[in-house]
Amino acid sequence: MPGWLCKVTRQIHGAGEVTVLADLIDAVNQTEGDGDQTWTALTRRGNHFYIGTLGRINTGFAGAVYRLSRDGSQITRVVSGLHGVVGIAFDIIGRMYVLETTAVGVDPPLSDPTAGRLVRVERDGSLTPILTGLAFPTALIAGRDGAFYVTNCGYGCNDRSNFPAALPSLRAGQVLKVKLADANAARRDY
Repeated sequence: MPGWLCKVTRQIHGAGEVTVLADLIDAVNQTEGDGDQTWTALTRRGNHFYIGTLGRINTGFAGAVYRLSRDGSQITRVVSGLHGVVGIAFDIIGRMYVLETTAVGVDPPLSDPTAGRLVRVERDGSLTPILTGLAFPTALIAGRDGAFYVTNCGYGCNDRSNFPAALPSLRAGQVLKVKLADANAARRDY
């Protein structure tokens, strides 16, 4: 069922057991009345899961990030103002980063191959762009080395009609390594 976060236990012999941890659509409907989202990104930090939403085409892919308790009993929106969330990660000092595949004002939605960006979520909830001009990015991972790894050109790169001339060599997917210079900044806890 769409919107379920499930736990699968591994068993040595035979199939594992699947347990519904949370019905995300129902949980968000109870607090916000708009749980019918496309859930796209998932990571865990401490005792919480962080889950991103892609948004819907009729809302310009306005997305968000939610924090879900590890037992699935509580869900809270922690970040708004995002568009097309496809990745969530934390740096080594606990700051949240979000990968967006589109931006506000892109019409038709998902038509601008340079609208993707990696942003840092600041203490006040504002978004600081870290890397912009990404072409249809699709995934974000925090590496053990303190760098982030971002997939670029994860979809839509075979249609070059909307690509600006400045991107002539981008014809296939890439994995970009993003190193942050300010990794010793003040700790951020969510």
